Amino acid sequence: MARGLALTVALSAATASRAGAAAAPPSIDAQVSAVNLALDENLQLVVRISRDASQTYQSYTRPDPKDFDVLSQSEAEQTQWSIVNNVQSVRSIEQHIYVMRPRRKGTLTIPPAAAKIDGRELRTREIVVTVTAAPRRGAPLAGQPQPRGLAVDRYGLPVLPPPDGMNGAEDVFIEARVETPRQAAARAQAAAAPEGADAGAPPTPAGAASPSGPVSVHVGEQILVTWVIYSRGELWAYRPIAEPKNDDFWSEEIYSPQGRLSYQRASVKGQDYLVSVLLKRALFPLKAGRLTISPFQVEATTAQTAFYPGASAERSGKAITVDVAPLPAAGRPDGFEAANVGRFEVSATVDNARPKAGEAITLRVLVKGQGNLRSVRLPRLDPLDGFKVYDPTSVDSIERKETGVEGTKLLTYLLLPRKGGPLTVPAIHLPYYDPGEGRYQVAVAPAINITVEGDPEKIGADSGDAKENVLGPRLRPLRIRRHVETSIGERVLRGPALPVGLA
Repeated sequence: MARGLALTVALSAATASRAGAAAAPPSIDAQVSAVNLALDENLQLVVRISRDASQTYQSYTRPDPKDFDVLSQSEAEQTQWSIVNNVQSVRSIEQHIYVMRPRRKGTLTIPPAAAKIDGRELRTREIVVTVTAAPRRGAPLAGQPQPRGLAVDRYGLPVLPPPDGMNGAEDVFIEARVETPRQAAARAQAAAAPEGADAGAPPTPAGAASPSGPVSVHVGEQILVTWVIYSRGELWAYRPIAEPKNDDFWSEEIYSPQGRLSYQRASVKGQDYLVSVLLKRALFPLKAGRLTISPFQVEATTAQTAFYPGASAERSGKAITVDVAPLPAAGRPDGFEAANVGRFEVSATVDNARPKAGEAITLRVLVKGQGNLRSVRLPRLDPLDGFKVYDPTSVDSIERKETGVEGTKLLTYLLLPRKGGPLTVPAIHLPYYDPGEGRYQVAVAPAINITVEGDPEKIGADSGDAKENVLGPRLRPLRIRRHVETSIGERVLRGPALPVGLA
């Protein structure tokens, strides 16, 4: 009985081994990236063929979509190993990737692809796609406004000036662009012009700057640097490897994407690209000389390159060189601080212009404008005739806009009048260098008149009514020892009583 059971188990194991060794049948299928799209959108078709390595691969016939233009075609192959019941099998997976663009509107059909494996004829299903009219002037993606005043290609996409070094054949390209706040304001004004109005030079997409070129600024002058990525298709994977280093600049981050990237469509050298902003910073050079901003390095994979070997290789932009000149000496006003570069206004107010003797007043000085407000310095108010001035508190309120960094700096002083009658907080002068105008200017907050009621010098004076200090005689000096100690033990050990006690 036991012998028959053992034979049954052995036969079952042999049957399982033969089942594990049997090759799975070959298969072929096709998938598209979308079944509803616009006339100006690309469609990706992936044909997948799976077979055992022992099966003979005889032929493959690609689909012939007459209603589509095939923009690109690529192939990729993978090999899978598996072990079932100690039997190894090898399976090959081949993918044919097509990027196509529809030729017309309506209901279009993608015919089947076919393959012959081990004498078997395999076919994919027929795929039906609905194509609608393309939005006018290239509709924006992810809610971003589309720039106006640009030339458009035959698909209605805005034509951008090609970035330096870009030839239109790249799948992914990273560009760094530089502009001043004045250039950014002019670009934003042109982009907001009514349709058909003469907006002057064509603007670039929201967040992108004018084409990069030689950059020359002064110490402390604000520049805006935008890193933009161009891709032939939506990025399937994106990871920053090394963000730009700008150690010789004070940096304020204006924009950094949170989550997925937002895109706009654009045409560069006849090719349809998706354009997205990776990073935008306002930079303020801290010293003169030739300064360098390192490249932005990312790892990116698009739908077109997902199956290429090394599809997620690094992509890197170019380094940026900035020539920084020292601030001019001619026309420099007295009291000018090197950090005061930009365009500023200054105002001053007090909370009480008629304080009583002994009351303090609060002076608030507000600096408003565009530039590195965190580093702006005002002339010292101390000494101030008729007042005791306490050190101020400072609060910065920074706004990061497309046109640069601006905001306010509030300094709050506490003033204690030392005299009675009319006093004056003198005018506050803020000398600064305006890089837009190329000259020094002075912002002025007018003087403030204050009337102090009473005489602060008489407050707290000796009135002659002082009484005798009755606590004085009862006060005792503090002990300088940390612990309460006595010398009784020492007297016993060293005195004549010790021998008697021992006896």
